[in-house]
Amino acid sequence: MREIINQTIYTIFTILLLSMLSGCGGSGDGDTNETTTLYSTVNHDEIKLSWDIDEEAIAYDIEWSTDRDELSHIKQIDKSQTEYLHRKLHYSTMYYYRLRVELSGDAEDKYSDVISIKTGDEIRHIQMDTGN
Repeated sequence: MREIINQTIYTIFTILLLSMLSGCGGSGDGDTNETTTLYSTVNHDEIKLSWDIDEEAIAYDIEWSTDRDELSHIKQIDKSQTEYLHRKLHYSTMYYYRLRVELSGDAEDKYSDVISIKTGDEIRHIQMDTGN
């Protein structure tokens, strides 16, 4: 039951946030500072990460660790996917994540800022600048 309530809150929050962001378009002058919005749902032993699709992506990499300075674990996600469920985590433990958007050709990959999420925390939204 608790998971259903958490998922419902997450869905409502996502819809509200996306509707607010859709009205925040750029100036139309071609000067864009691309931003990836990362959403997280957290419970006692799982962290669910999701993000908006990047049309230029060929794949996504989730880099993570319990040590902020050593993001050594990498999970590659297909370009059509926009979420990752990290399961079987330790309760009340801080995890650090970074999203990498892999681009084709000579284009430079985009990296998000490193974020921290502690298992047991409530739903929250984190906006990450991935630059150009």
